[in-house]
Amino acid sequence: MLIREYVLKFKNLDVGQITIYESGELSFEYSNDFKLSGFAPLPSFPDFNKKYENESVVNFLLNRIPPKAIKAKPHINFFNSTELMDMGRKVSHSPIEVIAFAQF
Repeated sequence: MLIREYVLKFKNLDVGQITIYESGELSFEYSNDFKLSGFAPLPSFPDFNKKYENESVVNFLLNRIPPKAIKAKPHINFFNSTELMDMGRKVSHSPIEVIAFAQF
């Protein structure tokens, strides 16, 4: 069962959606608008037509979290999808923003 969705945005364009399921599993899929935009796919998700799950999404989020932020929050549970999403939402070194969209 779906519990939360996040939209990845670049300026005003929806890049794709990360979904967290009740089981803690994660998935990412590109939006149709981004597929048609002419932009190249994100390096972490090179195939526009693939649904990425778990490890690929976790690696994407971990790469967004600066080491200083990890040291500042040593209690973070990297196996908890929601905590990981919250840490990887808006970072200064990436133009992509992760926005909470819906919670069920």
